[in-house]
Amino acid sequence: MAISRRSWSVSSAVLAALLGAGAAQAATTLPENEHLDAVRPALQALVDRADKAGVPADLIVSKVREGLAKGVAPETIRLVAEQLARELGEANDFLRAHRKTDATARLVRGLAEARAAGVQLAALAPLIESHAREPLVARGLEAVTDLGLRGYPGPRAAFVVGQVLERDPEAVGQVVASVESIRRAQTISRADALDALSRQMSSAGGSLQSAVNRSLEGSEHSANGNGRNGQQGNERGGGVAGDKKNMGNGMGMKNK
Repeated sequence: MAISRRSWSVSSAVLAALLGAGAAQAATTLPENEHLDAVRPALQALVDRADKAGVPADLIVSKVREGLAKGVAPETIRLVAEQLARELGEANDFLRAHRKTDATARLVRGLAEARAAGVQLAALAPLIESHAREPLVARGLEAVTDLGLRGYPGPRAAFVVGQVLERDPEAVGQVVASVESIRRAQTISRADALDALSRQMSSAGGSLQSAVNRSLEGSEHSANGNGRNGQQGNERGGGVAGDKKNMGNGMGMKNK
């Protein structure tokens, strides 16, 4: 019996939906491992509560899997999973208090990941309160997280990303590369690179590209007091690289 092209398309769409649903269920299912038997009921309760609250429960399951892979003690896995669940709940509450629309699980995830990179929730309020569309706010949170993991000071990074989100939202995905280009061209500290971009965003008509171009115009003067030695000193005192903690170091009890 011949199958029409339209029927095939519908069947493919249904199959894709079923596969997607199966993948989502697998992502929120605790692994079958006897190492977890003693703490499985507590972990399952955490996952169920997160799922019911609309919080990305797959992050909890992922953390559990990471602990198993690294041979972490079951009780420590439980403690870290509980802490992560609390932080996800706090991120969810923060999101709903500061954003009236589009309070999605994707933004909860973005807040939790930015916090894990060393950025306090309070510093992220301008991004969450932005009138930008949800996908752009999510990209903004990803940019803050990326900058935090690269050693940029969290509050300054959040402020600069917030400026871009307000003035040139479609360019928010280019913030990390822009700041890095300024830092390398001028051989200045990470904090100074953020400040340089922030100043130009305030005076360059709101365009990220214009702000970057104006920041790079002064790169030939970088040797006058802001050279490599100044960069190293500033980054020892102002970066957030030391705040990056993960499960690889004692299961990564994150700072709040």
